[in-house]
Amino acid sequence: MPDYQGLLFIGDPHLCSRAPGARRDDYPTAVLAKLAWCLDYARSHRLLPCLLGDLFHDKRERNLAYIGELARLLVGREVITIWGNHDIVEDDLTDGQALMVLVKSGLIRLVDDRNPWRGMIAGRGVFVGGTSYGKRWPSEFRPGFGSDIDTFWMTHHEIATTELPMQIDGIDYVINGHLHKFAEPIRIRKTTWFNPGNIARVTRAEVDSPQVLRFDRPEGVWIPSLVTVPCESLDQVFLPKGSAIEGDRLDDDTPSRFVDGLEALTRPRQIAGEGLALFLEKQEGRFEPDVYAKLLALSQLVTERHA
Repeated sequence: MPDYQGLLFIGDPHLCSRAPGARRDDYPTAVLAKLAWCLDYARSHRLLPCLLGDLFHDKRERNLAYIGELARLLVGREVITIWGNHDIVEDDLTDGQALMVLVKSGLIRLVDDRNPWRGMIAGRGVFVGGTSYGKRWPSEFRPGFGSDIDTFWMTHHEIATTELPMQIDGIDYVINGHLHKFAEPIRIRKTTWFNPGNIARVTRAEVDSPQVLRFDRPEGVWIPSLVTVPCESLDQVFLPKGSAIEGDRLDDDTPSRFVDGLEALTRPRQIAGEGLALFLEKQEGRFEPDVYAKLLALSQLVTERHA
């Protein structure tokens, strides 16, 4: 087992062989490079890489070449994960999902309350468990009791909205993904909750720079710190704010709004249905209400079939 000196929690990579939303760059390459940077950083600093869910953006990622590049990146590394809502269909991980291919091949390891990672980090006994999206976190974790071991827990939940932080007996630190934004740590008695944000900006609204959460134990106490992941500016990776393709309505109903909407339909490597949905959004008022409703339903059907 590697001589780990800490842990690195990596939020929501959202890998995808097609560009989501209004990204103007080569999103598939850029986001894979960010994950590679995180894994290389973890290796060079002797940190255990822990993924907080949503490794993939498209629930039905089918691009074998892209999955193969990810597999090549994972070879020779120990990486643990939970699943997020973008990794699964019908609230569970099945054989048909790309994440399961990596799990079954031994390139990545799923953890939960029954199958946590266990080892020594910086001379300290450590458990790392997790609760994937759609699952309930435990009310207690008995293996974590005791003065000679610390427990870290990964979650992918709507913390502070539909679910609230709480003390979980036997769990010292909870690190949550899913929300795509940084939040200050919250300590609930003996359990401290963290939300570091994510490394893939899927929409322009995600203004925080990509960052990961690192834990070190230099003098017998765990010290958390945020590490910024190298990235381009928002203007470099997203279409201009206010453009029709970007998703914001223009102030007036000009022909350019229609033309921009048509351009959204032709954008390469975009997730099926997204371009059509954006186009229709821009054309509200150009169709009779009943026709417009039917077109929206059609775009939703296309999106769901390729989601």
